[in-house]
Amino acid sequence: MPRRIDSPTNPIIVRARSLRDSRRRRWSERAFLVEGPRFIADFLAAGLTPEQLLLGDVLDVGNSLRSTNHVEISDRALADISVTEHSQGAVAIFPFPVLGIRRASPKLILLLDRVQDPGNVGTLIRSAAASEADGVWFTPGAADPFNPKVIRAAAAAHAAIELDVGPAEHVTGRGLRLVVADGDKSAISLDDVDWTIPSVVVLGNEGAGVSVELRAQADLTVAIPMSTTVDSLNVGVAGSIILFEAARQRRMRGIRLPQG
Repeated sequence: MPRRIDSPTNPIIVRARSLRDSRRRRWSERAFLVEGPRFIADFLAAGLTPEQLLLGDVLDVGNSLRSTNHVEISDRALADISVTEHSQGAVAIFPFPVLGIRRASPKLILLLDRVQDPGNVGTLIRSAAASEADGVWFTPGAADPFNPKVIRAAAAAHAAIELDVGPAEHVTGRGLRLVVADGDKSAISLDDVDWTIPSVVVLGNEGAGVSVELRAQADLTVAIPMSTTVDSLNVGVAGSIILFEAARQRRMRGIRLPQG
């Protein structure tokens, strides 16, 4: 019979709360929080094993997660670690997946240069995985890819694409074309770019844009053609458009990125 946690001061709850709130704690322990039975099930299906699985009173006892080794948790304790306003009845602590963009000949890497909004970052991870990009790279100053809000926005796509964090030069030095996405009217239209050429696509900070250093290194600066009545696009939307245009061109030419 699984034991039950009732108190918010239980060490497991204290740890979960700290992983929810502290980037430093997540990276020191190499662990992160996932909330919701569907997202947890997706990570389990991808082969990740949780360090802790906490199931609350409100979760249907017939849920398949109940067959996994878990700890019962009261609604009160669950609410104390929930990321959402209304708990979804299940929280898990997972170890980090293996980090690094390890493919020998990557075709497309998304580089997020200090993109800070967790919703944007999660959207871009999800779009990168769905469009079969090779990986997503985060520069220092970007939102933590293991922030619970990023995990939620990415809908468990972390398990479907390679990720890494570090200085931009660690990914720009791979001999790939460096493409900076910008709203500059003098930039080349997205439609006129050959996206089958192996590339690193750079998206910049929501307010400041791409850094001066990366702009100076760019082989190409591209913009998305759009109505003059709209000033700009959200970075999550803009990045997704670029990723799927690249995927469309690869499909048209019969090019598929390696899987797994």
